[in-house]
Amino acid sequence: MPGLVFESPDARIGLRANKTVAALNSRASERLGLATENVLGAPVERVFPSPTPSDWGAWQPQDQAASPPIQLSDSTFQLVPTTGSAPEPDQEPLFWFNLVPFAGDATAPSSPLVDLWTQALMAIETPAELFAIVRAGHRLMPGTAGLLAALDPATQTLTTVAKWGSTEVSPAQPAPARSSWAMRLGRPVDSLDLPDGFTQGHIVAAFDEATYCVPVVAGGRVWGVLSTRRPAHTGVMPEDHRQMQVGMARRIGIVWDRVSRYAADAD
Repeated sequence: MPGLVFESPDARIGLRANKTVAALNSRASERLGLATENVLGAPVERVFPSPTPSDWGAWQPQDQAASPPIQLSDSTFQLVPTTGSAPEPDQEPLFWFNLVPFAGDATAPSSPLVDLWTQALMAIETPAELFAIVRAGHRLMPGTAGLLAALDPATQTLTTVAKWGSTEVSPAQPAPARSSWAMRLGRPVDSLDLPDGFTQGHIVAAFDEATYCVPVVAGGRVWGVLSTRRPAHTGVMPEDHRQMQVGMARRIGIVWDRVSRYAADAD
């Protein structure tokens, strides 16, 4: 099949000089949470969402000395130059990389349930299907309640589009985007890290509860925020739970961007 490379235990991806995806293997497809046909030919900036401009460094063909890892985002992946998977004669040279999560990246925690959820996410075709699968969040993060809120860029407001557990949303819908400190700061925020009196206004939490909120970013756009609520006596959210939620937000953003582009193209 065009665009596929020989199977490797590594997540391997081949990029053209114009920074579009020319080839990848199934391992890379799984790690990205995207079907192969949705990645091939796509600009790298669409495949690897980053809230800040990517640092591509110097591009080097596979037969030259390996350059340092190319950093795409501090919350997604790095591309480590590699060798192998040489192009066929008369084909353009490709730049081959292994797709490696950053230390602490949320793709690390894995289980049969997470894998199944990711596979289902890859097959989603509409925003409605995406929001439906988000409601299964309680299965991935037991003991939490949560919601996904969509950002309206025109009005800078958040509207809840999916939730699980006994989550209460802001009584004022839509809620101002700035009521979410995660949205205001552009990074994940645990309410226990905020000064006393500061709250995440888009999700209602009792005095004995804490929240953890993660911006959903993909395709150069902020799509919304993924937020969870838990008992405050458990303390700051454990690192593995943080990784899980950040990973969910990243995968949700990638799929949200893809299905929204499909819907726009169909109109």
